[in-house]
Amino acid sequence: MFEWWKLNLQLSVIKGGSPVAVDSPEEQERRVATEVAALKPAAQAAQAQGMKLGLYNHGGWFGEPENPIEIIERLKGERIQNVGIVATLSRPVHRLG
Repeated sequence: MFEWWKLNLQLSVIKGGSPVAVDSPEEQERRVATEVAALKPAAQAAQAQGMKLGLYNHGGWFGEPENPIEIIERLKGERIQNVGIVATLSRPVHRLG
């Protein structure tokens, strides 16, 4: 449908809510792997249609910039190149120094 209308869309996924604190490297790995597995089908579907998928943080663990960056890097390792970060200046405010 998008091809027929010649639309070039960007989809956004809002994530957040889980606690920021990570107790161990194993927990960090589990969280990243869980997010990659959850986002991969949407990213692949968007990529097949020539669309981008933007990750928008809504606080919590996902709102810490290093975490979506790690997720994006993992997806790139799986040949998914269309995922990026939707940035706003309202989050994470505590990191703006």
